[in-house]
Amino acid sequence: MIKQKTEAGVYEPSNSSYRSQWFMVLKKDGESLCIVHSLEPLNKVTIAHSGLLPATEELASHFAGHACDGGYEVIPENPGIRRFVWEHMQNVNCVLQQIKYAGGTFSGKKSVVCADEIVVVGHRCSYQEQKPETKRLAIVMG
Repeated sequence: MIKQKTEAGVYEPSNSSYRSQWFMVLKKDGESLCIVHSLEPLNKVTIAHSGLLPATEELASHFAGHACDGGYEVIPENPGIRRFVWEHMQNVNCVLQQIKYAGGTFSGKKSVVCADEIVVVGHRCSYQEQKPETKRLAIVMG
C-alpha cells in the first residue's frame, strides 16, 4: 500500500525531522487496511492556528441542534416545502462540489445526507441533543 501511494506521488521518501510515523490497522469491513499516521511528534512543534479543527467534543457540539428544525412533520400544509427541499439539495450539491474541487474525497458508506441523526467523531448528534456514541460508552464503562 505504501509503495502504491509513493508511486502515485501521494507519499514521498523523507528524512526530515517533520516526517510522521505510521502503522496499519484493519478496517471495520475486516478485509481492507487503513494507514494511520502518528502525528504526536509533529503536534509538539506545530504552532496552533485558528483555522484548525477544534477538540472533538467542541467539534461535535457544533453539529447538535443544527438539523432542519424537525417540525415539518407537524405542519398540516406547506406548499413551499418541495421548493425548500429542492433548493436545499442544490446547496448540498454545491458544497460537495466545492469539497471535490478542493481535492476532498468521499466514502459512500460513510456519507450521510438528510438524516435525523449522525455520528461525528464518536458523538451522536441530532437536532435535539449531542451525546456520546453508545458503542464508545460500552467500551469506556465495560
